[in-house]
Amino acid sequence: MQDYSPDYSPNGERIAYTHCLIPYYEEEEERCGVISTGVDYTEIFTINATGGTPFNVTNNNTYDASPSYSPNGNKIAYTQYDGNDTEIYKINATGGTPVQVTNSTMSDDSHPSYSPNGRKIAYAHYDGNDTEIYKIHHNGGTPVRVTNNNSYDVAPSWGSSP
Repeated sequence: MQDYSPDYSPNGERIAYTHCLIPYYEEEEERCGVISTGVDYTEIFTINATGGTPFNVTNNNTYDASPSYSPNGNKIAYTQYDGNDTEIYKINATGGTPVQVTNSTMSDDSHPSYSPNGRKIAYAHYDGNDTEIYKIHHNGGTPVRVTNNNSYDVAPSWGSSP
């Protein structure tokens, strides 16, 4: 199994991460994290920082990856494949019904990061030619471009509150 993209909860007690649901074999390496196979193998899990039994947060048989805890630890933003492209969703840290945050037709939004006050989510947006960093209100709305260059901008991080 593959586990990657960890994110500590704000209180440091839990870790959210992407978990590949198939055993790791070299010939299977591309199946986790690559959507082109048409089969989705990843979910968002959490676990106590000291170890223990993992909890499947998303549990929805879609491609879910790159979790980011909200500053109060109640929500997790993540990347989800909706059948056409990837979008940013958020879900209660204890599971439940996901809420779609971005809605970019036929382009990919990924790698969310909550702002320190929890009001915004930064993310990478790929339009088929270039990847730029955008930000959006945590409940959705009109995205705002942050970067505008010819480089591959991905995996933004707001950092922590001073």
